[in-house]
Amino acid sequence: MALGLDGEMQILVDSLAARPGTQFEVKKSRRFDAVLNLQTTLSVSEKIKSTGIIEIALEGADRDYIQEVVDSVTNNLYLQRMQRLPSETESTLDFLGQQILSVKTDLSYSEEALNDFRSEPVSVDLSLEAGAALDSLVQIEKYISVMSID
Repeated sequence: MALGLDGEMQILVDSLAARPGTQFEVKKSRRFDAVLNLQTTLSVSEKIKSTGIIEIALEGADRDYIQEVVDSVTNNLYLQRMQRLPSETESTLDFLGQQILSVKTDLSYSEEALNDFRSEPVSVDLSLEAGAALDSLVQIEKYISVMSID
């Protein structure tokens, strides 16, 4: 399509496959009307939340037109996604950087607490330690006596 010298729209048809006598009607729609019509017949929704998988549905009788519109919507969604991807990646990297700093701080605090604990004098309950050693000795003697019987 092109505008002629007088400002009128002109259409050049190189070839047309139709039966003799077939008539065609060409209409010009206002952009607003075309958008409203498309909004009532076109449905774009995310199939499963937060997956990026979308479902595109368009009602109509003209398969070629439907294919052209669906392809256009798909391409536009793809381009939008590719334009958003770098900023989303940068946000994710910023978030991970903050998390790493937080984990490093927690790790340092925990290591310091562990070192403080290790450096403190540890009291040992000798009667409890002696009882545990005695129990182990009894178990070993039982095992030896069972093995010598066999």
